[in-house]
Amino acid sequence: MKLVGLTGGIASGKSTVSCVIREAGVPVVDADEAVHRLEEVGERGWRALYELLGFSVLLADGSLDRVRLARRLFSQSETRRNVNRVLHPLVRQELWREVRELEDTGHRVVVLDIPLLFENGLHHLVDEVWVVWASPEQQLERLMARNGLQEDEARRRLTTQWPLVDKLAGATHVLDNTHGLDELARQVADLLAALRGRKA
Repeated sequence: MKLVGLTGGIASGKSTVSCVIREAGVPVVDADEAVHRLEEVGERGWRALYELLGFSVLLADGSLDRVRLARRLFSQSETRRNVNRVLHPLVRQELWREVRELEDTGHRVVVLDIPLLFENGLHHLVDEVWVVWASPEQQLERLMARNGLQEDEARRRLTTQWPLVDKLAGATHVLDNTHGLDELARQVADLLAALRGRKA
């Protein structure tokens, strides 16, 4: 089976690429979706966060207050490190469980959508790395518009990941998301065609 690691930066367009890949019939294992499953009330991730942070990150119904949690993670580096320490091993287990299931059902190409692919050293576990590129100015503008953030808060969030320019050095292929969706989709189609051709 061929494993592709898909990554990028905040608001670079990685989720858009992931959607295009799915529409092309290639399965995507999404780290963010795995996190959300693990953080459902009573699940392993929820229990780990409750033990670490207590009631301060819970809503009245017991579910996670994701807005408050995100605010703490992006403003408190020690809290972010502690949360990553307990959650990341659980996320990795969930991702590989999904990969094994897809392999068992006959899939020969799987894309792993992982925002922190390089930061967590997971790029060594895939056959190819696709990095979605946007300029720092575009990232900032898109993040402010998407999340309704002020510029200083958006900039602070961007600093929690490696700069995109640093990720380019580890990329097998770069998807340029500076010229619109049609051009981005064309690049994805070309890479998938080449990947399927090599696999065949």
